[in-house]
Order: sequence, then structure tokens, then C-alpha cells
Amino acid sequence: DFSELAIVLEPAHLGADGKKRLQASQRAWLGYRYSACLYETGPREESGSIWPMQNALCQATLTRQRNQILKTYVACRQDGCP
Repeated sequence: DFSELAIVLEPAHLGADGKKRLQASQRAWLGYRYSACLYETGPREESGSIWPMQNALCQATLTRQRNQILKTYVACRQDGCP
């Protein structure tokens, strides 16, 4: 989960500039996740009582995918890695 990745993605591993870029990327990704799930599940007022469950499932799915991407960043040790 992200809390485990956050320990690995410390400034010592990234450097100050890398940490800033990762934070900016995460902020942008959170906006993407919100918008993508809103598109997928629709607005709450149009979806009824199942919306919270659908939205939570969407967010969990996208978060798992993002965590896999972050794990590849941690594992990457070659030139050209983010």
C-alpha cells in the first residue's frame, strides 16, 4: 500500500527535486482519480444509494494500479528512470 511506498520514496532516494516532482505527480493523479471515477460512476445525485460503494470501488481499483506504477519507480535503477 502507499504508506509502505512512502517510506521507500523518501527524499534520500529521490533527492529534493525528485520529491517535489513526485508530490506534484501525486496531486495531479488524485485529481485524475476523482474525475475518472466521477465519469465512471456518475454524479452521486444521479446514482442513488449504491453510489458510495461504486465510487469507493473505483477509487480502490485506480489506487492499486497507481501503487503498482510507484513500485516500478522504486525498483528502477537505470538511467532514464523517473
